[in-house]
This record gives sequence, C-alpha cells and structure tokens, in this order.
Amino acid sequence: MKDLAEIKNPEVERRVISCLLQNPALLYQYGSFIDSESFTDERLLAVFYAIRAVANSPKTADIVNIWEWLNSHDKGVGIDELAELSALAVSTANFDEGLQMLCSYRKRRIIYKESYRLMEAAAGHNTMEELEAAVSKAVEVIQDSDNILHDDISTAKEACSELIQEIRDVQAGKQVALKTDFQFIDLDEGGLRLGALSVLAARSGQGKSALAEQMLVNVAKNGDAAAYVSMEMPPKDIMARAVASESDITMRELFVERKPSMQQLQSECERLESLPLYFPCQGKSMTLETIADGIRKVVRKYGVKMVVVDYLQRIIDNSKKAETNEQFIGRCVTRLKDLAQLLNIHIMLLCQVNRSTSGEPDESMLRGSGQILEGCDDLYMLYLPKDGEKYSGEFANVSPDGTALVRNAKGRHTGKKGRVVGFDGTHVRFYDLRRVPQLSGMDNYDELKEAPF
Repeated sequence: MKDLAEIKNPEVERRVISCLLQNPALLYQYGSFIDSESFTDERLLAVFYAIRAVANSPKTADIVNIWEWLNSHDKGVGIDELAELSALAVSTANFDEGLQMLCSYRKRRIIYKESYRLMEAAAGHNTMEELEAAVSKAVEVIQDSDNILHDDISTAKEACSELIQEIRDVQAGKQVALKTDFQFIDLDEGGLRLGALSVLAARSGQGKSALAEQMLVNVAKNGDAAAYVSMEMPPKDIMARAVASESDITMRELFVERKPSMQQLQSECERLESLPLYFPCQGKSMTLETIADGIRKVVRKYGVKMVVVDYLQRIIDNSKKAETNEQFIGRCVTRLKDLAQLLNIHIMLLCQVNRSTSGEPDESMLRGSGQILEGCDDLYMLYLPKDGEKYSGEFANVSPDGTALVRNAKGRHTGKKGRVVGFDGTHVRFYDLRRVPQLSGMDNYDELKEAPF
C-alpha cells in the first residue's frame, strides 16, 4: 500500500516556494488556492509559514525578513538555503502551472485518503447503513475537494461577471430554478432556486405537507427528479395523497371508505409512477446525519433537484452536544442550507408554528424563529382559516371559504408578498385562482390578469 506522503511532487513544491520568495505578493492573488496542506515537505512548509507571516506584517517581504522569522521560530532554515530556493525558479511566469499541479497532488491525497478509509470500513464490522453513510461522506469530501481552498472573498468585477453569465445562462435556457406551477413561487419568486433552502411553516393540520407534496409532484412532472423525506408518512400514503390531489378520487375514498374506483386508481397510479419521485431514509431514526446522508445518496444516484424534509421539529438530536433546542434547530437549518449549496439542489424544510396561537401566523410564532429566519433563504407562511376565522390586513375582504393564504415572510431577493390560493378540502388540493372570492357585497378581483397555471 502506497504511503499517503508518497503522493507528492517535491520539485513542484520547491518551485512554488521559489516563486513566492521572489514575489510574496502572489499570496494576495492566489492565497485562496494554497495553504499548509499543499506542502508535504516540512522545511518548505516552514518557509511557506514565514512568507505568509511576513507578507501579513508591516515588514518588507524580502528574504532577510523571512529568514529572521524562521530563525526566531527555530525552524532551522538558513539564509543560504533560502537564497538557493529563491533562485530555483527562473521567473514567476509559470507559477500558475506549478500551483495547478500542487492542487492536483493535494486532491489526489484527499481521494487516496477517503478511498483508504472506505476500504477499512468495508473490511470491518460496520453495518450496511454505516457503510453507506461512509460512502456518502467520502463522495461529498471528494466532490468538494476542488473548492476546499477557495475563500469567501471575491472582487466586484468577478461578481458582476458571474451575474452577467447567470443572466445569459437563463436566457439561453440553462436551469437555475425549479418550476412548481404555483404563482406564489414561479411568478413572485422566479421559481425555487437551486442551491437554496426554503422553509414552509404552518400550524398542524393546515396542509403544509399537502402543499409541499403538490409542489414536489409538479417539479417531477416538469422533468426534474424530486425526493420526499417524511418522518410521519410511508411512501404509499404520500402517493395516495398525490392521487387524490391529481384526480377526482377523494381522500375519504382512499383513507376512510377504502372503496375508490379501482380502474381509476390503477390509471392514476400508472401515470404517477412514471414520475422521477423518490423517498430516501425509510424506516430509519431521523437524525440530522441520517437525513443528510439520504439526501446525498438520492442526489448522487438519481440526480434529484428538489428535496422536501417533513418536518423540522421531528428531527432527532442524538449528537449529545450541550446545546439548547433553539441551537439545535439552528444547526439543522444551517446544515441543510449548506447541503443545498454543496449539491446545487433546492431543499424545502417544513416547520411547525406554535399551536397555542390563533389567526394568521407570522414568523415570530415559529419554534426557534430567530435561527430559522437567519438561516433560510425564503420563509413561506401558510394560513388556512378555520372555525369562523377571517383574513386581516390587505386580505380582510377576501372570503376564507375554499381559500388559503401563502405569505412570503422572508424573500431574500424579492421581498415580502402574500397571495391567496384556492383550497379543495375533499382532495386536500391547493390551486391558483383566476378570481379571488370576496366577502358578501364585495366584487371578486383578478389575482392574475393572464390565464392561470
């Protein structure tokens, strides 16, 4: 078995150090691509530390001051050795090439290390679940190895170039968001953005799972693979609700009477079963790590672009960390958002609102609201009036019968906006309205001037 330290190119390491000695300012230009893990030679690593320390100090970054730093830290690198290193590279013209090779060797070491770790896991007494988690983690580390040295600093020029390129990509038909066939997402927000985390919140029994399922099915119908992580329902129940939402078969016929038209049920199932819908993490304790591993696996295996996690308050904390419930909620939100960015997918996290409240909910009623608001990109609040409740504010004249309100309480790019949608309780089906029903004596008004979705 090759030693990890053997995966290196000492000559390239020396040439890169030589260029940095000749021009320490290269660190400012390429600092995000090079760090201590780039070097395997301890003496060259010491010189790198010295160059970086002097370059970040008020002193002139020359060989004398670099040698003085090395001498004061007992690194044992003499001035003659520094001069020899500095003269190694004829010029800094080929620094880019040397740096690319240095990064390549570092990536090889990462791949080798993860591969060796997987071999040990496979040869040990790990369960298949533990082995699959190890594989998912290794894939994530290897996929992220290209960006491991990149920092969060970019120039205005780079940011503008990225913006122009993104707009050009969109105009050329490149996908940057998912279509849900709901106006409050597609029209108001431009779709569900890839690399983002949204939160859909409501009280228990208000239909947040049903609304998320409909969006998921619509995303799949539009050709993008989607997944549902449920901590409450088995896949067959989720598909049963999809059948009711997509057909004339009622929820009562499916879940209570158990006597739907079998011919119609068969027909609807044949249509829905062809959709790219997946259900990871079945029959497992839903810890944060279990969910993250399941998402990585379904994205890697099926190219999933959207994942619904149902729901935040059901995630089990087995980390044994000394943290409050709010801190754990914050960790869940942050981890899922990071995962969405890393995998370039959209994650929709469902969330409960405090049950003790009544009327239209707002973000302050969320359990762990501060952490959720800080971490998510978009926060949608769903309100289904019940027991004589009515809308307030700008929607005070809207009839609550057969309607629901979805309000974007946090829009990272578009601001806050509310939209009334239709609701069919018999099928637990949400839908866009052409005309929004008003209370008695008020005229209906167009929610959308053009044809509905």
